[in-house]
Amino acid sequence: RALQSVSPNSTMAMMIFVQAVILLSSMLLGTRGFHFIEIDIDGQRVKDHDTKCFETDGKQGIIAKVGGKQANQTIIFDVDGECERGSVLHYVGGPEFSPIRADKGPAVHLIHAIPYAESTFKKAVGHFGKCHEDWTKKMGSFAAMEDHTFKVANTARGGSCPKKDEL
Repeated sequence: RALQSVSPNSTMAMMIFVQAVILLSSMLLGTRGFHFIEIDIDGQRVKDHDTKCFETDGKQGIIAKVGGKQANQTIIFDVDGECERGSVLHYVGGPEFSPIRADKGPAVHLIHAIPYAESTFKKAVGHFGKCHEDWTKKMGSFAAMEDHTFKVANTARGGSCPKKDEL
């Protein structure tokens, strides 16, 4: 009977209130408002779950600058690269970065930059610039709090980034 007396307006207000509490809590706990890593490419900041795309002719490749509190536990990997299984690890906690050229596989590659817990991160150490079968498209689901994604298009192979008016 008590449920029958609740108006649709008060139900909607309660749903909005709950969503606001969840959003505020996640910001305070650092899951969205505070970032543990910072990724910069050609002066552009790549954000958590971003859609930015960068073009290369494949010769120089794309190099990211990695900073922030967990830069030394960040792994940047190319899920569309040359590996039969897994991904090429372009960055494993620094200081080196293997350029992303998108020279094999599709002309446009999806790249993940994720800070991992120490136990997961240790599995990648020693595989810098090489294929690692554990890092697949599913590894994004193991991200502790953030997954900075971006695309790299190889223009020499016919790849291109969408124009601003196409987004």
